Amino acid sequence: MNEHHWVERRTFLSDHAMIRELYDKVSLSRVQVTSGINAHSKKPYTSYRYTSHTHISIRPLKNGTRVLRIHQWKPKHKARGGIWRTVTAERYLDVTSEVRDAVQRMWERVIGPVDPRVMKLASNPDFVRALAYPYLLNFTDDTGSRLKYLPEFGLGKAFRQDNPKAVTVELFGRRNTRKDLVKAVAGADPAALVFAHEAKRHVPIDWVVEMLRANRIRQGKWEMLDVAPAVKVLKMMPDHRRRPLLLDATDVTLHEARDTIRMVDEAREHLGNPTWIGDPILAAKTWTEIHDAAVRERRRITSIKTNVDIPQGPIHSAIDGLTAGELTITTAKDTLTLEHWGDEMHHCIGSYHGHAAAGRSILAAVHNQNGKLIANLELDRDGRPMQLRGKYNANLPDEQDVAVLNAVVDAVKRARRVKPMKVRRLAAAAA
Repeated sequence: MNEHHWVERRTFLSDHAMIRELYDKVSLSRVQVTSGINAHSKKPYTSYRYTSHTHISIRPLKNGTRVLRIHQWKPKHKARGGIWRTVTAERYLDVTSEVRDAVQRMWERVIGPVDPRVMKLASNPDFVRALAYPYLLNFTDDTGSRLKYLPEFGLGKAFRQDNPKAVTVELFGRRNTRKDLVKAVAGADPAALVFAHEAKRHVPIDWVVEMLRANRIRQGKWEMLDVAPAVKVLKMMPDHRRRPLLLDATDVTLHEARDTIRMVDEAREHLGNPTWIGDPILAAKTWTEIHDAAVRERRRITSIKTNVDIPQGPIHSAIDGLTAGELTITTAKDTLTLEHWGDEMHHCIGSYHGHAAAGRSILAAVHNQNGKLIANLELDRDGRPMQLRGKYNANLPDEQDVAVLNAVVDAVKRARRVKPMKVRRLAAAAA
């Protein structure tokens, strides 16, 4: 079909949404309609304000190839104008069944028939993601009706390919591409590919192949793993330490690396030396040993030994002593308690002492029926859960995770219903 012979097609989903279909572009626009009486003229008025635009296009690149791209516009908060951004890697895509049909028609007239595996996908956003990133079709559920992962940041260009060899070339370069690396890439998790892609500059490619074969890094559903801190840790370690660390990398150790970098940055800031690395850190052999050494060095350098009381507010009182099945939640009363928790759980809760003392975070511990510490909890100042992490920053089992979070959310809601002013008035009335 000649694109110059194409006539624009418009579909009105409602009074507030319209699909605009061009030869190689589909747009979904949504508006907010406001009606009322003008305060000055006393005349009725109706105003229209765009709330979002979603553009899905298959326009050619400079080299002539066509790829599906998605851009979405959102208005700025309390400001004029808006922001355009690529949203294929976002959880939420504004794709209705009508938009899916329009995208399918666009693909068939510009590219050709849609892959049957893509047609099998039940989710409308997954349908669009699979057209944009064909390699994601290698990571579907058992029925083939849903994608397991979002396209990881850093893998966008590679995942536009449809076979492991092409993905390997994009990630590691044509010079490094070889059969054992292609096989390792084909069997690796997307999170492992991101880490390998970022680490390739600091280790031999043979070590990367070994790491991908082990495939110990797993991406949780809809969870983006930040691999940058782990690569920073790998880079600051001596060369002879890097191979064991690379082969020992898991999704848990990536969380440990984030905490390690935070500890090192705090120590460097206190020393005024941006390149400082303590000898105990360099002598560590595993991710956990590096993390624990960084915590000890940060504590030694910043001399956080004075115990500061943590103010206890209404939300502290609401969750302190709260039970969730066989689990008990207790809040931290002083900063030294946070240090002890961090030592026992091998994570960085001790570094949150400033946030807790200033009231910016509410920190608590979760104990089992035997009184053993199994996790730590962070809420923001309004009582919204931010983190719930076990030992080495691992996640709790799903049933415990849900039980604790539900109990905390319910307790915070009850605490918010009792306003301090009403309590004082009732007390005065009783007097």
